[in-house]
This record gives sequence, structure tokens and C-alpha cells, in this order.
Amino acid sequence: MIKQIRIRGFKKFADQEFEIPSRLVVTGPNNSGKTSLLQAVGAWAETAFRWSQENPDLVREADGNYATTGITIQSFISVPVANFDHLWSSKKTDESLTVWLDTERWSVGFEFLHEAQVYIAGRPAAATREEDLAAMRDDFLDSPGKSGRPWRPVYIPAVSGVGPEEHRFADPATIQSYLAKANAGNILRNLLWQVQENENWDALNEAVDKFFPGYKLMPLSSGEHILAQYQHPSEEAAYDLSSAASGFLQVLLIYAAILGRSSAVYLLDEPDAHLHISLQNLLLDDLLERAERDGFQVIAATHSERLIREAPEDCLYLLNARGNLRKVPGSKAVATLKLDPAEIAEAFRTRSLLYLEGGTDMKFLRIWAKTLEHPSLPFLERMTPQITAEEEDKEHLAVKHFAAMRELIPGLRGVELLDGDKRDGDRKMPEGLELLFWDRKEIESYLLHPESVLRYLRPMVSPEDVEKARKRMGAELPSELLETSRGGQLFLKGFPIKDFFSGLFQEAGLRQATGKDFLRLAEGMKKEEIPLEVRDKLDQIADCLRLAEH
Repeated sequence: MIKQIRIRGFKKFADQEFEIPSRLVVTGPNNSGKTSLLQAVGAWAETAFRWSQENPDLVREADGNYATTGITIQSFISVPVANFDHLWSSKKTDESLTVWLDTERWSVGFEFLHEAQVYIAGRPAAATREEDLAAMRDDFLDSPGKSGRPWRPVYIPAVSGVGPEEHRFADPATIQSYLAKANAGNILRNLLWQVQENENWDALNEAVDKFFPGYKLMPLSSGEHILAQYQHPSEEAAYDLSSAASGFLQVLLIYAAILGRSSAVYLLDEPDAHLHISLQNLLLDDLLERAERDGFQVIAATHSERLIREAPEDCLYLLNARGNLRKVPGSKAVATLKLDPAEIAEAFRTRSLLYLEGGTDMKFLRIWAKTLEHPSLPFLERMTPQITAEEEDKEHLAVKHFAAMRELIPGLRGVELLDGDKRDGDRKMPEGLELLFWDRKEIESYLLHPESVLRYLRPMVSPEDVEKARKRMGAELPSELLETSRGGQLFLKGFPIKDFFSGLFQEAGLRQATGKDFLRLAEGMKKEEIPLEVRDKLDQIADCLRLAEH
């Protein structure tokens, strides 16, 4: 069984090590590298098998390296790529690409050398010991591994559409190629033929009956094409495989691959695809039970919420944005699946998250940071905030969202900034997330500087109307608003600022105040008119997110 996988320079993985348990269910958001992890094992296995066949001895060359084996893009069957540039991380083909596999019997690394877009060379890494190579070659070519099964991993993708006809393929590499390219529907009948040749037909029917009671596979026959049929329960008529439901075909593919291609390791990519949730648990339980009973290893990648929730705690691992694989509870893993890939990418880039009550809050912060020439401005300009409290059911969304994001991005930091009227007692915040409150009722309360407001009104109304607005403010606002930049805090904690502005605008002969008016008011404020608390909050955001370090 695979104990450890070490990957450098392969697709998503710049330099990662993965500790692999005897049974592994790996989950993570889209584009986290789950399939790439399986493909790295496949590329290693294909290269190791080719090299073992072509190099009967283990002699090193004059430079201390092992001999190479050449691979063309046409003959490469383990990873579907348009050209070999796509195997390298960020297509940096001048950098090293190596994959190491450690098992119970040996530790062997293979190095990939980029010769051209259509040609690469593979060889054992120079640090690989000759005795490990000999043990690996025995497992591949001469004798089965410790489990009594051949040591050549089998990749099993989700089933694709099954056509009406299928030729028999004599070359096993053709079947492997179709599986690697996720075209399993085109070779399903060939996999079934291997099951029949291996005399596992009854075992396959037993497996099918467990999921679809009463369904039965008819013995295969072969002429120009493979004839594969099945029967519904209580029906004498037989139907061609092409008419079967996708869930039935998915179960058939998995067990045909396992029973038709004996191996010590099976790599399953989305095994739950097309299956009703009631069958997903049954599939996982049965696969893990078979693996333990028959002595093979299962490494499965999944997005299924049901599978993740029900997977045994010792085998569920999350692949995060840094390429780290670690054990997590099912509830935490499920939360990460609900995240937006674009949000994950941005948070991975900035290592920071900012949670606000509405989209206009960020606009105010950007305007004030620009006027104040605050160092947080570059971050605010490129940051897309998370909106968390526009609706009642979103009040505690920041806590849940941040906790899920931190599972994917260890060390992530966040700030949630809420209006003063949202104070409702102590909240338990996850590590790395700071909760801040404005002292005033809402962010628009910080626009209430009388001289700034009158300056905004003057171009739009008569001097008489401006004077009306001045008198109204004098009558309704406390004098301390003019005396200090922090004045009126207590008064403004519960003051209905939007209603006040609408009444003030109408007093001056204008329509009710709108969101555009509020933004223009902010843009017109002078540096000395912006309340000191605004700078304080910008300072706190910068400190909590450690923006000076980025």
C-alpha cells in the first residue's frame, strides 16, 4: 500500500508531501488538486512500469543517474494532456518534476525530463536506492505485492455515456488510456469482458444485486462487437447496456474495474457520480469493507456531501489551497464545498478576508482611506468584501464562512466590521477572525459633519434653502458635533441618520436622500471633517489583517 506521496513540480503541486492512510477519502473544493493527486500516482506508475520493462539491470550511467525511458505524447496513457508542458506546475518545464511513492516494501522516485512538447524522458530519481528499485520491479513484473495483488494502480473515473457498440481491445493499455481520459463509457464492455475471463462474473452480479436488487447481467458474447445485456427484475426481456440508467452504469464500472483488473491500489475519481444519495453510503461502506477484506487500498476523491458526512473519521481528509492533506471532521469538510472557487483564489492571494454589512460600506471605506491617504487603501481597492449582515439569516455567516475558508487556507486572517446597532452581547469568534463595531448606529452616521453637508447642498439649492437646512441641523443636532471630531458619539449611537438626511434634503427643496447622495457626501468631505474613529477603524483593519506584511 502507498504510505506517502511526494510531488514536486507536477500540475497543481509545486512541492508537497502527502501521508496516505490505508484507506483515504479525499475532498476539497473544485480545482484544489484532488484529480491531480490521483494523476500523479498514475504518471508515476506508467513511467515505473515502462522503465522496469526496458531496463533489466540497475546500472547507473557515468553521471550517476539511471538510464531514461522515452515517452511520446501519443503513447502516454495515464494523464490526458494536449502536450507535456501541462504536466509541469505553471508550465515551468525547465524546473524539476519528480514524484516519489513510498510503500511497505520500497521508496522510489521518478524524475521527468522535458525534451519537447510531445516527448519526455523518465528515470528513477538519483536518490533512489538500487534495492528499492529491485523490489519495485519485482512487484510490477515478476510477483504480486505483499497483498497477493499486482502492484499497478487502477484509475477509475466517473462513468461517461455508453455507446451502442464497442469493439474488443486486445491491448490493456487501450483500456488504461480510456480510463485516464475519463472516457470509461467507451470501454465498459471491455472491462466486463475481463471480469468474465477472470471468472468473477458471479461476484459482479452479487455486487450489482446489492445496489439494484433483482437486476442481472447476462453472459457476454463477442462477434464484431461485444454484446452486453442485463435483465430488469421480473422481466424475461434483456436490454442492451446502452439503455441502462447512469447510476446502474456507475456501479457497474466501479466493480467491473475492481473485479476485472486486480490491483493493490484503486484510484477512484468521484465514485458517487450519478448515484442517488441512498446508494452513496452503501457504495463507500462496501468499497472500504472489500478493501480491508481483500487486501487492496482505496484512494477516492469526492464532492459528495453525503459521502463526506458518513465517511469514517480515520479516512476523511481535506485537500486545501496550499496542497496540504489533513484529517478533518465531516461537518467542516462539507462547509468548504459551499465556498465559491473565486473567493478561495482571492483569499489565498491576499491571505485576508473583510466582512461588511453591505457593498456600500466598502465604497465608504475606500473613499475615506483615499482622502486620509491611509496605507490600507491598496488592499481595500483590490479586495472584494464578503457581505454578511444584509439579511437576518446572514448575521453569523462570517463565523461559518471564515471557519470553512481557514480549513482551506491555514493562517488566514479576517475582520468583520458591523454597525453599532448590531452589538448583541459577546460572540465566539474562530481563531484569526476579529470582530469590530462602529461606535455609531451605522456607517452613514459618519457623514454628519454640518459644514460638509451644507457644502454638498449649495450647488443644488438656493441660499435660502441652504439656510433652512442649517437651521434644521442646529435645532436637531447637538453642538458637540461641531466641537470635536469625536463629538456626538453617544447621540449618534441610536440616531436614525438616513431619515434625518431625507428630511433635511426635503427641507431644502430636494427629493429624499439616496445612496448616491451618501457616496457623494463622503467624496466631498475634507480630511479634517472625517471623524477620527474612521481612521481608527482603518488602523484596526490594517493591524488585524497585518497588511504591512503583504
